[in-house]
Amino acid sequence: TRQGERELAVWVRQEMRRQKIQIEGREIAYFLSLIGNDMVKIQEEMDKLSSYVKETGVVTKADIDAIVTPALENSIFKLTDCLGNQQPARAYRLYQELLASDQDEKYIFYMLIRQFRLLHKACLLQGSQPAVIAKELGIPTFAVSNYVSQSRRFGLERLRKLLTTLLDMDVSTKTGLMDAKEACSLLILQYANLQNG
Repeated sequence: TRQGERELAVWVRQEMRRQKIQIEGREIAYFLSLIGNDMVKIQEEMDKLSSYVKETGVVTKADIDAIVTPALENSIFKLTDCLGNQQPARAYRLYQELLASDQDEKYIFYMLIRQFRLLHKACLLQGSQPAVIAKELGIPTFAVSNYVSQSRRFGLERLRKLLTTLLDMDVSTKTGLMDAKEACSLLILQYANLQNG
C-alpha cells in the first residue's frame, strides 16, 4: 500500500536518522516532491543520498539536486515550467535529455497531456484550500503551491489553447498522422506561436 505524505515524511526522517544522517522537514518535502510516493524508489534515492552526505552527515537542497534522480513526473513538471517561463528552447533541451535517458516517447507525450490538464484544473481552482486542490488534482499537498504558481504563469486562456493543441495532436498520434516524438517536439516548437496568439 502506498503511504500518505505524512507517513512518508516520518519514514524518510527515521530511515536517514538510522543511517546517522540529519534531514530537515523542508528538505524532506523537496526530496519527496522529486521522487513521488514509490517507496522502492524513495529507498534507492535515500541510500544514494546518505552515501553522498556521509562526511557532513547533513542533507541540503544542493545535495538533493546533485545526487537524486527525479521521477519522470518531476522532469515533465520542469519541462512545462520552462514553457510557463517562456523558455521553449530550454524545454526542448529537457525533452531531448528525457529521450536520451531511454524514456518512452509515447509515455512522455501522455505525461505532457496529463500535466497540462492538471495545470488547467489548478488554474480553475485558484483560491481554494490547498487540501481541496490536492484532492482534486490527486497530488500531495506539498506540491499544490508549485502547481498553482505554474498555472498562473500560463494563465487560463493559454492553458485552454494548449489543451486544444494537445487534443488535436493526440488524435493525430492515434490515427497515425504523426508519432508521439513528433507531437512532443511540435508542441514545444509551436509554443512560441501560442504565446503570441
